[in-house]
Amino acid sequence: MKFSTTALLSGALCLWSGQLAVAAESYNTYLSHATDTAKLLIDKYYSDDDGLFDDKWWNTAITYLSLSDLEGIVEGGGKVAGHNLFDMYETLWNRWAKDGINNGNFINHYVDDQGWWALNWIRAYDITKKKKYLDVAGDLVNNMNQWQACGGGIWWSKSEKVLTAVENVVYFSAASYLSNRVSSDNERKKYAGWAIEAWTFMVNSDEWDPKKFTVGGDVNSDTCKISSTNGPSSYTQGALIGGLLEQAKYHDDEGYAKKAGDVAHASITFADWLDENGIFQNSRDNYTNDIATFKGVLMRFILLLHRQYPKQEYVDFMTKQADSIWKSARRSDGTIGAKWQGGEDDPSYSLMCSTNSANQAIIAAAGMLKK
Repeated sequence: MKFSTTALLSGALCLWSGQLAVAAESYNTYLSHATDTAKLLIDKYYSDDDGLFDDKWWNTAITYLSLSDLEGIVEGGGKVAGHNLFDMYETLWNRWAKDGINNGNFINHYVDDQGWWALNWIRAYDITKKKKYLDVAGDLVNNMNQWQACGGGIWWSKSEKVLTAVENVVYFSAASYLSNRVSSDNERKKYAGWAIEAWTFMVNSDEWDPKKFTVGGDVNSDTCKISSTNGPSSYTQGALIGGLLEQAKYHDDEGYAKKAGDVAHASITFADWLDENGIFQNSRDNYTNDIATFKGVLMRFILLLHRQYPKQEYVDFMTKQADSIWKSARRSDGTIGAKWQGGEDDPSYSLMCSTNSANQAIIAAAGMLKK
C-alpha cells in the first residue's frame, strides 16, 4: 500500500497539532493549580502588617520568589492570584527596610538568611525596576562579605563557629546576580570578584564535588578543608544553579551554563532524593519549617535553567512532581504536605512552608510548558 506525500504530511501535521493541544491543556491545568495555591497562600498566611507569611523569616523570602515567578509567567503587571504583588513588596520594604536594614532583621545573626533575602530583593528589583530594592540586596551582600573565613568562605552564623555549604552558595549566587545588575563597573567587578572567591573556596575546601556535581558538607576552619560529608541539600543545589547561570552571563562563558546543567541533572537523578516512583523526597524524615522549604527552591532554579537551556528531561521530571503533588499531597483545605508522594506525616512544620515548596514545582511545570 502506498501513501501520498500529501497524506503523510497531513498526518504529521495532525499529530503535531494534537501534541500542541495536549501541551496547552497541561499548561492551563498547571497554571490554574499554581494560581489557586498562590491565592490560598496569600489569603491564609500573608500579613499586610509586616509583609511576612505565617510569621516565618527566610521562608517568607522563598515565598515571594515563587509568587514573582508566577507573576512572570502570567505577565500580570504585578497582579498574581487576585493580589498586587508589587504592593506586597512595598509593604515588606516599609516594615523592614525603610529605616535601614540594620533596624529590621534583614541583617541578623544568620548569614545565610541574608543571602536568601538578597535573592528575594534582587528578584523584586527585576520585576519592579525599583532601585531601592537592589540597594537592599547590595547592603545585605556587603555585610555577608564582612564575615569571611578561609580566604573566600563565609561563616554560617556570626558566632563564627560553623562553616557550611549553604551560606557560601547563597553568597556566591547573590553576588553573581548583583554583578549583572549594578550600574557602575567598579561595583560589577567587586561582586563578580566576590563570587569567584566564594566559588574558589567551595572548590578548594572540597565542598564542591566535581564528580557528583554537588556541593555540601561542613568545613574545618583550621584546615579549611571539608570535615564532614553530610551530603548536599536541594536548596543549595538550586541556588548554585542560579549563581552559575549568572556567571555564564557575566563572563559570556557557556562553561558555567554547562556546569549548571550538570548540577540540575545530578539533583533530579540523585538516588537518595527519589522514591521508587521517581517522586522527589528529602533524605530526612524529621520535617521542620526549613526542611519543608528545601525542595521547592531547587524546582524554581531548574525552571530558570530550562528557560535558557531547555531540556525535555526537566519537563518530564517537573510534570511528574506536579502531578503527584496535586493528586497525593494536597489536603482538603488546599494546603499541601511535605511528602509529595502523599502518605501520613506529622505536620509539626508550617504548612505554609510545605505548600509554597510544592507550589514552586507546580509553577515550574507551568513555566516549562508555556509557549
